[in-house]
Amino acid sequence: MIRVSLTDLRTLIVDFIQTAGYPLKDAESIAENFYEAEISGRKSHGLGNLFWFKRAVTVKGSNGFDIHINDEPIVVTKETPVSLHIDGKHKTAHLVMRKALELAFDKVITSHVVLVGLHNTAPSTGYIGFWAKQATEKNLIFLCWNNSMGRDAPFGSVQRLYGTDPITIGIPTYNIPIILDMATSKITAGQLINAQREKKALPPESAIDAKGNYTTDADVAWLEGALVPFGGHKGSGLMFIGEMLAGALTGSHIGYSVPGGWGTFFILFDPTIFRPIEEFKKDIDTAIAELKNSKKKEGVKEIFFPGEHSYIVRQETIQKGYIEADEALVHQIKEEIGK
Repeated sequence: MIRVSLTDLRTLIVDFIQTAGYPLKDAESIAENFYEAEISGRKSHGLGNLFWFKRAVTVKGSNGFDIHINDEPIVVTKETPVSLHIDGKHKTAHLVMRKALELAFDKVITSHVVLVGLHNTAPSTGYIGFWAKQATEKNLIFLCWNNSMGRDAPFGSVQRLYGTDPITIGIPTYNIPIILDMATSKITAGQLINAQREKKALPPESAIDAKGNYTTDADVAWLEGALVPFGGHKGSGLMFIGEMLAGALTGSHIGYSVPGGWGTFFILFDPTIFRPIEEFKKDIDTAIAELKNSKKKEGVKEIFFPGEHSYIVRQETIQKGYIEADEALVHQIKEEIGK
Protein backbone atom coordinates (compact mmCIF):
# COMPACT_ATOMS: atom_id res chain seq x y z
CA MET A 1 0.00 0.00 0.00
CA ILE A 2 1.06 3.58 -0.64
CA ARG A 3 -0.10 6.90 0.78
CA VAL A 4 -1.57 9.37 -1.69
CA SER A 5 -2.38 12.92 -0.58
CA LEU A 6 -5.90 14.09 -1.28
CA THR A 7 -4.56 16.81 -3.57
CA ASP A 8 -2.60 14.26 -5.58
CA LEU A 9 -5.58 11.90 -5.57
CA ARG A 10 -7.86 14.43 -7.20
CA THR A 11 -5.21 15.35 -9.77
CA LEU A 12 -4.56 11.69 -10.64
CA ILE A 13 -8.24 11.05 -11.26
CA VAL A 14 -8.78 14.20 -13.34
CA ASP A 15 -5.67 13.53 -15.44
CA PHE A 16 -6.65 9.91 -15.98
CA ILE A 17 -10.16 10.75 -17.13
CA GLN A 18 -8.72 13.22 -19.61
CA THR A 19 -6.82 10.33 -21.23
CA ALA A 20 -10.22 8.93 -22.21
CA GLY A 21 -10.76 12.07 -24.30
CA TYR A 22 -12.71 14.29 -21.92
CA PRO A 23 -12.04 18.04 -21.77
CA LEU A 24 -10.87 19.37 -18.42
CA LYS A 25 -14.26 20.70 -17.31
CA ASP A 26 -16.02 17.36 -17.85
CA ALA A 27 -13.07 15.43 -16.43
CA GLU A 28 -13.25 17.46 -13.22
CA SER A 29 -17.00 16.88 -12.97
CA ILE A 30 -16.67 13.11 -13.47
CA ALA A 31 -13.62 12.92 -11.21
CA GLU A 32 -15.47 14.36 -8.24
CA ASN A 33 -17.61 11.24 -8.03
CA PHE A 34 -14.61 8.88 -8.16
CA TYR A 35 -12.82 11.04 -5.59
CA GLU A 36 -15.76 11.04 -3.17
CA ALA A 37 -16.11 7.27 -3.47
CA GLU A 38 -12.43 6.74 -2.72
CA ILE A 39 -12.26 9.00 0.34
CA SER A 40 -15.48 7.48 1.68
CA GLY A 41 -14.04 3.99 1.59
CA ARG A 42 -16.24 2.94 -1.34
CA LYS A 43 -13.27 1.63 -3.30
CA SER A 44 -15.47 -0.35 -5.66
CA HIS A 45 -16.29 3.01 -7.26
CA GLY A 46 -12.96 4.75 -6.72
CA LEU A 47 -9.48 4.36 -8.22
CA GLY A 48 -9.98 0.67 -8.95
CA ASN A 49 -12.84 1.47 -11.30
CA LEU A 50 -10.98 3.96 -13.49
CA PHE A 51 -9.62 1.52 -16.07
CA TRP A 52 -13.02 -0.14 -16.48
CA PHE A 53 -14.58 3.30 -16.98
CA LYS A 54 -12.02 4.28 -19.60
CA ARG A 55 -12.56 1.04 -21.51
CA ALA A 56 -16.32 1.52 -21.39
CA VAL A 57 -15.89 4.98 -22.92
CA THR A 58 -13.19 4.30 -25.50
CA VAL A 59 -14.04 0.76 -26.68
CA LYS A 60 -17.31 1.14 -28.54
CA GLY A 61 -20.04 -1.20 -27.40
CA SER A 62 -17.92 -2.78 -24.68
CA ASN A 63 -20.67 -2.14 -22.17
CA GLY A 64 -23.58 -2.58 -24.53
CA PHE A 65 -23.84 1.10 -25.46
CA ASP A 66 -21.57 3.62 -27.21
CA ILE A 67 -20.53 6.66 -25.18
CA HIS A 68 -20.22 10.09 -26.82
CA ILE A 69 -17.75 12.78 -25.81
CA ASN A 70 -18.98 16.02 -27.33
CA ASP A 71 -20.64 19.33 -26.53
CA GLU A 72 -24.14 18.21 -27.50
CA PRO A 73 -26.43 19.38 -24.68
CA ILE A 74 -28.39 17.00 -22.48
CA VAL A 75 -32.08 17.41 -23.37
CA VAL A 76 -35.33 17.36 -21.40
CA THR A 77 -37.61 15.47 -23.80
CA LYS A 78 -40.76 15.64 -21.69
CA GLU A 79 -41.70 17.74 -18.67
CA THR A 80 -44.76 18.02 -16.45
CA PRO A 81 -45.25 20.05 -13.26
CA VAL A 82 -43.81 17.12 -11.28
CA SER A 83 -41.56 15.22 -13.69
CA LEU A 84 -38.58 15.37 -16.04
CA HIS A 85 -37.69 12.84 -18.74
CA ILE A 86 -34.09 13.43 -19.78
CA ASP A 87 -32.18 12.24 -22.85
CA GLY A 88 -28.53 11.87 -21.91
CA LYS A 89 -27.45 11.96 -25.57
CA HIS A 90 -25.13 8.97 -25.10
CA LYS A 91 -23.07 10.74 -22.44
CA THR A 92 -21.71 9.07 -19.34
CA ALA A 93 -24.36 9.10 -16.62
CA HIS A 94 -21.91 10.83 -14.26
CA LEU A 95 -22.55 13.99 -16.28
CA VAL A 96 -26.23 13.36 -16.97
CA MET A 97 -27.03 12.70 -13.31
CA ARG A 98 -25.35 15.96 -12.26
CA LYS A 99 -27.42 17.93 -14.76
CA ALA A 100 -30.60 16.05 -13.80
CA LEU A 101 -30.12 16.88 -10.13
CA GLU A 102 -29.55 20.56 -10.92
CA LEU A 103 -32.83 20.66 -12.84
CA ALA A 104 -34.66 18.66 -10.18
CA PHE A 105 -33.39 20.89 -7.36
CA ASP A 106 -34.73 23.95 -9.17
CA LYS A 107 -38.07 22.29 -9.88
CA VAL A 108 -38.69 20.83 -6.41
CA ILE A 109 -38.73 24.31 -4.86
CA THR A 110 -42.22 24.85 -6.25
CA SER A 111 -43.42 21.32 -7.01
CA HIS A 112 -42.16 19.74 -3.72
CA VAL A 113 -42.06 16.38 -5.55
CA VAL A 114 -40.10 15.56 -8.73
CA LEU A 115 -39.89 12.26 -10.60
CA VAL A 116 -36.93 12.02 -12.97
CA GLY A 117 -36.13 9.44 -15.63
CA LEU A 118 -32.79 9.29 -17.48
CA HIS A 119 -32.19 7.36 -20.69
CA ASN A 120 -29.52 7.16 -23.38
CA THR A 121 -26.75 7.11 -20.76
CA ALA A 122 -23.91 4.80 -19.79
CA PRO A 123 -21.71 3.45 -18.44
CA SER A 124 -22.43 4.43 -14.85
CA THR A 125 -23.92 6.95 -12.44
CA GLY A 126 -20.91 6.08 -10.28
CA TYR A 127 -21.07 6.36 -6.51
CA ILE A 128 -24.79 7.06 -6.16
CA GLY A 129 -24.50 7.81 -2.45
CA PHE A 130 -22.71 11.00 -3.50
CA TRP A 131 -25.83 12.17 -5.35
CA ALA A 132 -28.07 11.18 -2.45
CA LYS A 133 -25.92 13.19 -0.05
CA GLN A 134 -26.42 16.32 -2.16
CA ALA A 135 -30.18 15.89 -1.83
CA THR A 136 -30.05 15.43 1.95
CA GLU A 137 -27.98 18.60 2.27
CA LYS A 138 -31.00 20.41 0.86
CA ASN A 139 -33.35 18.68 3.34
CA LEU A 140 -34.78 16.50 0.57
CA ILE A 141 -35.48 12.78 0.43
CA PHE A 142 -33.91 10.89 -2.49
CA LEU A 143 -35.09 7.51 -3.84
CA CYS A 144 -33.19 6.06 -6.79
CA TRP A 145 -33.09 2.95 -8.99
CA ASN A 146 -30.46 2.20 -11.66
CA ASN A 147 -29.88 -0.55 -14.17
CA SER A 148 -26.73 -1.49 -16.03
CA MET A 149 -25.20 -4.06 -18.35
CA GLY A 150 -25.79 -7.76 -17.67
CA ARG A 151 -23.44 -9.01 -14.99
CA ASP A 152 -25.94 -10.78 -12.70
CA ALA A 153 -27.94 -13.97 -13.02
CA PRO A 154 -31.45 -13.79 -11.54
CA PHE A 155 -32.30 -16.27 -8.79
CA GLY A 156 -32.61 -19.75 -10.29
CA SER A 157 -30.91 -18.78 -13.57
CA VAL A 158 -27.33 -19.34 -14.76
CA GLN A 159 -27.53 -16.62 -17.42
CA ARG A 160 -26.20 -13.09 -17.04
CA LEU A 161 -29.25 -10.97 -17.57
CA TYR A 162 -29.33 -7.85 -15.38
CA GLY A 163 -26.88 -5.43 -13.87
CA THR A 164 -26.06 -5.02 -10.20
CA ASP A 165 -29.03 -2.59 -10.28
CA PRO A 166 -28.42 -0.56 -7.11
CA ILE A 167 -31.07 1.02 -4.92
CA THR A 168 -30.15 4.26 -3.19
CA ILE A 169 -32.12 6.18 -0.56
CA GLY A 170 -31.07 9.41 1.14
CA ILE A 171 -32.84 10.90 4.17
CA PRO A 172 -31.82 14.17 5.87
CA THR A 173 -31.07 14.31 9.59
CA TYR A 174 -29.72 16.86 12.05
CA ASN A 175 -26.31 15.27 11.84
CA ILE A 176 -25.04 12.42 9.64
CA PRO A 177 -27.47 11.80 6.75
CA ILE A 178 -29.01 8.38 6.28
CA ILE A 179 -27.75 7.01 2.96
CA LEU A 180 -28.68 3.47 1.96
CA ASP A 181 -26.66 2.73 -1.18
CA MET A 182 -26.59 -0.93 -2.12
CA ALA A 183 -26.35 -3.20 -5.11
CA THR A 184 -29.03 -5.83 -5.47
CA SER A 185 -26.23 -8.34 -6.06
CA LYS A 186 -24.15 -9.73 -3.19
CA ILE A 187 -21.11 -7.77 -4.39
CA THR A 188 -20.76 -4.90 -6.84
CA ALA A 189 -19.20 -5.10 -10.29
CA GLY A 190 -16.48 -2.81 -8.92
CA GLN A 191 -15.65 -5.30 -6.20
CA LEU A 192 -15.44 -8.02 -8.84
CA ILE A 193 -13.08 -5.84 -10.92
CA ASN A 194 -10.87 -5.10 -7.91
CA ALA A 195 -10.72 -8.77 -6.92
CA GLN A 196 -9.78 -9.71 -10.47
CA ARG A 197 -7.01 -7.11 -10.61
CA GLU A 198 -5.64 -7.96 -7.17
CA LYS A 199 -5.89 -11.73 -7.76
CA LYS A 200 -8.06 -12.14 -4.67
CA ALA A 201 -10.82 -14.64 -4.01
CA LEU A 202 -14.42 -13.44 -4.13
CA PRO A 203 -16.61 -13.74 -1.03
CA PRO A 204 -18.22 -17.18 -0.78
CA GLU A 205 -21.46 -17.69 -2.71
CA SER A 206 -21.32 -14.27 -4.39
CA ALA A 207 -20.74 -15.54 -7.92
CA ILE A 208 -21.35 -18.60 -10.11
CA ASP A 209 -19.61 -20.23 -13.04
CA ALA A 210 -21.26 -20.99 -16.39
CA LYS A 211 -22.91 -24.11 -14.96
CA GLY A 212 -24.34 -22.34 -11.95
CA ASN A 213 -21.84 -23.65 -9.41
CA TYR A 214 -20.57 -21.16 -6.86
CA THR A 215 -17.07 -19.86 -7.57
CA THR A 216 -14.65 -17.57 -5.76
CA ASP A 217 -12.51 -17.16 -8.89
CA ALA A 218 -12.94 -13.58 -10.11
CA ASP A 219 -11.72 -14.41 -13.63
CA VAL A 220 -14.28 -17.19 -13.98
CA ALA A 221 -17.06 -14.95 -12.69
CA TRP A 222 -16.07 -12.11 -15.02
CA LEU A 223 -15.43 -14.08 -18.21
CA GLU A 224 -18.02 -16.84 -18.17
CA GLY A 225 -20.04 -16.75 -14.96
CA ALA A 226 -22.18 -14.19 -13.18
CA LEU A 227 -22.78 -12.42 -9.90
CA VAL A 228 -25.82 -13.46 -7.87
CA PRO A 229 -28.49 -11.45 -6.04
CA PHE A 230 -28.31 -10.96 -2.30
CA GLY A 231 -31.03 -12.72 -0.33
CA GLY A 232 -31.94 -15.21 -3.04
CA HIS A 233 -35.36 -14.59 -4.57
CA LYS A 234 -35.88 -11.41 -2.53
CA GLY A 235 -32.82 -9.65 -3.91
CA SER A 236 -33.62 -11.01 -7.34
CA GLY A 237 -37.10 -9.49 -7.06
CA LEU A 238 -35.65 -6.08 -6.20
CA MET A 239 -33.23 -6.43 -9.12
CA PHE A 240 -36.14 -7.12 -11.48
CA ILE A 241 -38.07 -4.10 -10.15
CA GLY A 242 -34.98 -2.00 -10.84
CA GLU A 243 -35.09 -3.15 -14.46
CA MET A 244 -38.75 -2.15 -14.68
CA LEU A 245 -38.28 1.33 -13.16
CA ALA A 246 -34.83 2.29 -14.46
CA GLY A 247 -35.29 0.39 -17.71
CA ALA A 248 -38.89 0.08 -18.92
CA LEU A 249 -40.16 3.30 -17.37
CA THR A 250 -37.35 5.50 -18.72
CA GLY A 251 -37.06 3.85 -22.14
CA SER A 252 -33.69 2.23 -21.42
CA HIS A 253 -32.50 -1.32 -21.99
CA ILE A 254 -33.89 -4.34 -20.14
CA GLY A 255 -31.71 -7.43 -20.02
CA TYR A 256 -30.93 -8.34 -23.62
CA SER A 257 -34.49 -8.31 -24.91
CA VAL A 258 -35.00 -4.53 -24.95
CA PRO A 259 -32.10 -2.51 -26.42
CA GLY A 260 -30.93 0.89 -25.26
CA GLY A 261 -28.64 2.64 -22.84
CA TRP A 262 -28.41 2.36 -19.09
CA GLY A 263 -31.30 3.89 -17.17
CA THR A 264 -31.93 5.79 -13.96
CA PHE A 265 -35.16 6.69 -12.21
CA PHE A 266 -35.19 8.83 -9.09
CA ILE A 267 -37.72 10.64 -6.93
CA LEU A 268 -36.83 13.80 -5.07
CA PHE A 269 -39.25 15.20 -2.53
CA ASP A 270 -39.61 17.64 0.31
CA PRO A 271 -40.62 15.93 3.58
CA THR A 272 -42.44 19.07 4.70
CA ILE A 273 -45.35 18.06 2.47
CA PHE A 274 -46.19 15.79 5.42
CA ARG A 275 -44.85 17.59 8.50
CA PRO A 276 -42.38 20.27 9.63
CA ILE A 277 -38.75 19.36 8.96
CA GLU A 278 -37.83 19.90 12.62
CA GLU A 279 -40.36 17.32 13.80
CA PHE A 280 -39.30 14.88 11.10
CA LYS A 281 -35.60 15.16 11.96
CA LYS A 282 -36.28 14.96 15.70
CA ASP A 283 -38.03 11.61 15.26
CA ILE A 284 -35.24 10.36 13.03
CA ASP A 285 -32.60 11.28 15.62
CA THR A 286 -34.65 9.49 18.28
CA ALA A 287 -34.82 6.38 16.10
CA ILE A 288 -31.08 6.51 15.39
CA ALA A 289 -30.29 6.79 19.09
CA GLU A 290 -32.54 3.82 19.85
CA LEU A 291 -30.81 1.73 17.19
CA LYS A 292 -27.31 2.58 18.34
CA ASN A 293 -28.14 2.03 22.01
CA SER A 294 -29.92 -1.27 21.44
CA LYS A 295 -28.59 -4.40 23.11
CA LYS A 296 -25.72 -5.76 21.05
CA LYS A 297 -24.69 -9.28 20.20
CA GLU A 298 -21.53 -10.58 21.80
CA GLY A 299 -18.49 -9.17 20.00
CA VAL A 300 -20.38 -6.25 18.41
CA LYS A 301 -18.95 -2.91 19.55
CA GLU A 302 -21.14 -0.56 17.54
CA ILE A 303 -24.21 -0.68 15.32
CA PHE A 304 -24.14 1.65 12.32
CA PHE A 305 -27.15 3.02 10.47
CA PRO A 306 -27.00 3.19 6.65
CA GLY A 307 -24.35 5.64 5.46
CA GLU A 308 -22.85 6.31 8.89
CA HIS A 309 -19.69 4.29 8.44
CA SER A 310 -18.90 5.80 5.02
CA TYR A 311 -19.46 9.27 6.47
CA ILE A 312 -17.06 8.59 9.34
CA VAL A 313 -14.44 7.18 6.96
CA ARG A 314 -14.75 10.29 4.79
CA GLN A 315 -14.29 12.65 7.74
CA GLU A 316 -11.30 10.70 9.03
CA THR A 317 -9.74 10.64 5.56
CA ILE A 318 -10.13 14.40 5.15
CA GLN A 319 -8.60 14.93 8.58
CA LYS A 320 -5.61 12.71 7.72
CA GLY A 321 -5.21 14.33 4.32
CA TYR A 322 -4.38 11.11 2.47
CA ILE A 323 -5.67 7.71 1.41
CA GLU A 324 -3.91 4.37 1.33
CA ALA A 325 -4.08 2.79 -2.11
CA ASP A 326 -2.69 -0.24 -3.89
CA GLU A 327 0.81 0.75 -5.00
CA ALA A 328 0.66 -1.23 -8.23
CA LEU A 329 -2.66 0.42 -9.16
CA VAL A 330 -1.33 3.92 -8.50
CA HIS A 331 1.77 3.13 -10.58
CA GLN A 332 -0.44 1.86 -13.40
CA ILE A 333 -2.54 5.06 -13.31
CA LYS A 334 0.59 7.23 -13.40
CA GLU A 335 1.93 5.27 -16.37
CA GLU A 336 -1.36 5.81 -18.19
CA ILE A 337 -1.18 9.58 -17.73
CA GLY A 338 2.57 9.75 -18.38
CA LYS A 339 3.75 10.65 -14.88
